[in-house]
Amino acid sequence: MSHKTDEKMRLSKTKLLIAIFIFTISISAQVPISGDLRTHINAIISSMPDAVGGNEYQTPSQANLITWGNIIDDVINGNYGDAHTKSLTINYQLLEYSDSESGSLFYVLENTAANYWGTFIFDPTPLRNRLFIQAPHPIKDFNTGKQAYHVFLQTGAKAFLMSGTSRCNSSTFSDCDGQTSICLESDALENYRISDQAHVVESTFQRTTERFEALISDMIYVQLHGFTKGNSDPYVIMSNGNNTQPTLEFNYLEILDDKLFFEDNSLTFKIAHVDIGWDRLTGTTNTQGRFINGSIATPCTTSANINSGRFLHLEQEKDKLRADINGWTKMANALEATFLDLLPVELISFNAELIDGKIRLAWETATEINNFGFEIQRLSIINNQKKDDKIIRQWEKIGFVNGHGNSNSPKKYIHFDELTGNKKYSYRLKQIDFDGKYEYSEIIDFETSQFLKGFELYQNYPNPFNPTTSIKFRVLENEFVSLKVFDILGNEIITLVNETKEAGTFEVNFDGVDIPSGVYFYTLTSGNNFLVNKMSLIK
Repeated sequence: MSHKTDEKMRLSKTKLLIAIFIFTISISAQVPISGDLRTHINAIISSMPDAVGGNEYQTPSQANLITWGNIIDDVINGNYGDAHTKSLTINYQLLEYSDSESGSLFYVLENTAANYWGTFIFDPTPLRNRLFIQAPHPIKDFNTGKQAYHVFLQTGAKAFLMSGTSRCNSSTFSDCDGQTSICLESDALENYRISDQAHVVESTFQRTTERFEALISDMIYVQLHGFTKGNSDPYVIMSNGNNTQPTLEFNYLEILDDKLFFEDNSLTFKIAHVDIGWDRLTGTTNTQGRFINGSIATPCTTSANINSGRFLHLEQEKDKLRADINGWTKMANALEATFLDLLPVELISFNAELIDGKIRLAWETATEINNFGFEIQRLSIINNQKKDDKIIRQWEKIGFVNGHGNSNSPKKYIHFDELTGNKKYSYRLKQIDFDGKYEYSEIIDFETSQFLKGFELYQNYPNPFNPTTSIKFRVLENEFVSLKVFDILGNEIITLVNETKEAGTFEVNFDGVDIPSGVYFYTLTSGNNFLVNKMSLIK
């Protein structure tokens, strides 16, 4: 067989393996997509049914709500493939969205057919892990959908939730407490409609809130609303859903008052638990607020009599805060400054590798608050030291690295540890605050006896990337190795490595400057070994 024919067969086999890989992940995993997520969300808002009494909105069945709740649980727990599979049964899909604006990866739950139950976005690596931005009236309360997404993106919140239609879309009325004139062209009052997600319990909006409350402690929910300002009204009306005093730990509204005034000193305010006589637009019948404040069994008809402080109901006049991105940024800036305490010392990576005869420990934080530094600890497993036939294990301090105090940007740290002759090492970090409080990282293990004894293709970094990224691989022994990049159709883009390599770990750079944005695959081949990974180029 000629070399040319052999190469054709090898390429066909590679295309087949990539196709199998793509098919495998497509039937069980979320849908990968890249682009400008803000534009995508704006398009969803623009296409929302807006007609009063148009009746496109239909209440989800109990079975639908159970499925929706299971999807939210899966997303929170990182089971994205399972979430996507379940979402298909209710005419939804889970997108793995590489956002070009922020450079972040989000998971977007959106409808694929006429189930207008709303859109949910989840950030798996948020800046503020306990912040949830909600827009129950994205079009009727002018621009609050677009504003809420802007706030979600700027604050680095964990989640975003937006209703799927106008609050006035349904002609059917809710049995829950409260009345409004918002859908009428008069001052007459009517019960809230079932399409008004802030005032119904049989909804995906309510179910999402319930699942977050069940799975994440002390979540903070910010709902952005809008109103038409009367002559005697302030520009901003703020409430926790009732007028009782919140605990000091969660008294965020008075802080937000100050931060908004700093952004715009022409603003005036009313806070429900401060201005006790004020009762207009304070969200006391909001079913999410009632649930968060403790009315768990019957939030539809039973007021909450405590104030958790974790539900922030924000009514805003249009021109100063909702009209355009300048007003949205005022609100986002104020919320960022209000929730500084939600910024953790967030450890996003911690790993070890052998370099020049030393173990290199490397870790990275996304954010830091009050971080004095890191004590590096090692648990050595020494084969010849035993007690009662058990190996003696003891954590010992092997170093200390100063932290960055307060930081909103990623910080990287490195520490080298000398080999002591052990076959296995375990490490952890003791992160220490300036006030002496501390917490431990997860433990990582490193086995020198297994180093360089595996054929492995690592995930490229960074990913997504623009336009360059680094690909690392490891080979078993001296052998011929091929590293290639393919597009999603299986067409070869470039050969990065095509030569004999000694046993070891290698790293090569890939430059995608001449190819378009999209999903690509890179393969590592050596003898009968074949590995493939995917990567995303976002320009």
